[in-house]
Amino acid sequence: MLRIENGFQQTVVVSAGSELSFGPPRQSAIQPGGTSAGEITISLAAGPAAGIAKLHVLERSAVPIGFTVTAWQGRKSIAVVKLCGHLEINSWVVLPIETTHVDVSDFFPVKDGCD
Repeated sequence: MLRIENGFQQTVVVSAGSELSFGPPRQSAIQPGGTSAGEITISLAAGPAAGIAKLHVLERSAVPIGFTVTAWQGRKSIAVVKLCGHLEINSWVVLPIETTHVDVSDFFPVKDGCD
């Protein structure tokens, strides 16, 4: 599971053999670039000016990776979203503005779309 705080991103190496395996995550402030081949980067940006929180995903892994995101406001869960992976595409998911952090879990390889 990855825990991502507002204003930060995590990048992780993904290997897709008979099952998914992950390298240790690298956390940094949100910045463009930095996602290499075989990696996935997930960031969280919530701002009053925009009125929403945005979860940004960039996958450059060998196969698309889906996962579940739980949005939190402090200790209170406020939204759960299942994402379907897409390679080489910047994906955005809108979350409640009150989101302070997210937990990313239940990773799975996407073969024929998501249910």
